[in-house]
Amino acid sequence: MASIEDLETLLDGVGRGERGDFHRLYELTGAKLFGLCRAILDDRAWAEEVLEEIYVALWHGATEWKRDRLTPLTWILTLGRSQAIAARREAAGDSRPDPVELQRVALPREVLQDGSDARPLLRTSLSWLPKDRREAFLLSYFSGVSYADLATRYRVPLATVRNWQRRSLQRLYRDLTGGTADEDIVLAAEYSLGLLPQKEQRIFETRVMMEEPLQLAVAGWGEDFIVLTDALPDIAPPASMLTRLDQRIFTEQSKPLWRRVRLFQSLVMAAAAASVAWLAITYWPGMVTPDGLPVASAPQQSVTAISTPPQLDPLPTAGPPLALLDPASGIIQVGGDLSALRRIPNLAVFLDFGGDTEWVSLGGWPELPPHDLAVPIEIVTIASGADLVILGGPGSDQEAMRVSVQ
Repeated sequence: MASIEDLETLLDGVGRGERGDFHRLYELTGAKLFGLCRAILDDRAWAEEVLEEIYVALWHGATEWKRDRLTPLTWILTLGRSQAIAARREAAGDSRPDPVELQRVALPREVLQDGSDARPLLRTSLSWLPKDRREAFLLSYFSGVSYADLATRYRVPLATVRNWQRRSLQRLYRDLTGGTADEDIVLAAEYSLGLLPQKEQRIFETRVMMEEPLQLAVAGWGEDFIVLTDALPDIAPPASMLTRLDQRIFTEQSKPLWRRVRLFQSLVMAAAAASVAWLAITYWPGMVTPDGLPVASAPQQSVTAISTPPQLDPLPTAGPPLALLDPASGIIQVGGDLSALRRIPNLAVFLDFGGDTEWVSLGGWPELPPHDLAVPIEIVTIASGADLVILGGPGSDQEAMRVSVQ
């Protein structure tokens, strides 16, 4: 594995769109990431699909790696683990596994082996925990099971299994640092493991954007937990993987901007024109119906545009950039730290729906807040989950920022 300095240089190069640096980064990390995917996912073909998505996400998100305060390899592996866990949870959907199914969830045997003299302190500390609590911790990390799943597996109340896990995390923190874990430290650990219930997670993420101590706590746990992956075997990805990534990333990247956005915009304009024509035929005085009969009694109507923008609560101006869609108004608010956009000329905003779809233009970037962007009414229902892409600089075809719309 390359040194930290090598990975820093390569990630920075990927953030600038350097194809050679992306290839080199893949060569250095592909086997490690694929081994992690195979540990989390129980099917090789599935792991290959997720590995491809990880590198696409890495390509698009490389400019933001330093904001998470992680070392380069930790950031890459954390991204990989998050994508693999998300795929596993998405496949499960709303269905909850029964205890028999949960008993079949396999843990990477290498992590549980106790014979290595060079084991990191975290794995040594885990060996001191009771067997069921050690197993619950490792299931959370490598399988993404929730507190509810663990309660089902061990046939205990949810509150009981959460108390188990929190006491285990307090014990680990004491062993690793010699200090006492307060409530925020434990919350940061639960967040890093993906254990927080959805409402608690959203509240915690809002706090993380604003509070530096929480950012440091999350980063610290991330560095501690990642050593569990050291015991996993590296597995070489299929030889075709890099070719597939090239075709997916760089073929699209090489298209001129006008080709990326023209078709989708044309479809939106055609839909709008059809709507106007329908209104005219239906409601315009003196017009006739398709069968040739005059429209004598149809009342005259008009379409009224929103003249007053909605009053939306402003987003924070610190922390990672974020884009929130208000479905009722069709407005995307952009907040967080946007200082990277300063002094970049010719900024323009687009929505990227991924795959082979064309980008949708949202117009120019407002230099001063509020950074509110109107979404065409035809695509409001599908805007959430798209990437908000800001292009600027010479030629206006370089990505200055990319963030997922929530």
